[in-house]
Amino acid sequence: MILGILVKNLKATEKKRKAHQYSGNDDDDDDDEIKEISSKKKGKRAANGSGSTQTSLNQLLKKDIREEACRQIARFFYTSAIPFNCVKNPEFLKALELVAKHGSGFKPPSYHNIIEKYFEARSESNNEIA
Repeated sequence: MILGILVKNLKATEKKRKAHQYSGNDDDDDDDEIKEISSKKKGKRAANGSGSTQTSLNQLLKKDIREEACRQIARFFYTSAIPFNCVKNPEFLKALELVAKHGSGFKPPSYHNIIEKYFEARSESNNEIA
């Protein structure tokens, strides 16, 4: 996966380099590349006048990870026969936000925990209100 992203990045750089060669801007190519790399480290755009910026490796990885996560969520809904309109439930969005906030390494609750700990606790609090 990372190798594929690096290859895409290299091809994009080569296309830019060739475009500069054909337009006659080859003399400043190395300087522009250095400015672009140093400005990326600071989180700023390169001031080379082209207006385009190179996609960072982190952005490409994040996009791929998001796609993979979305596919897995859709697969979970399909294989569990969960109606797709459950995605519109605000509790679904809240759950995903909290998982994302936790970060890498989140371990989901076990079957037992959901039934005994979380579901019964919610049922008890609902009975107290009624």
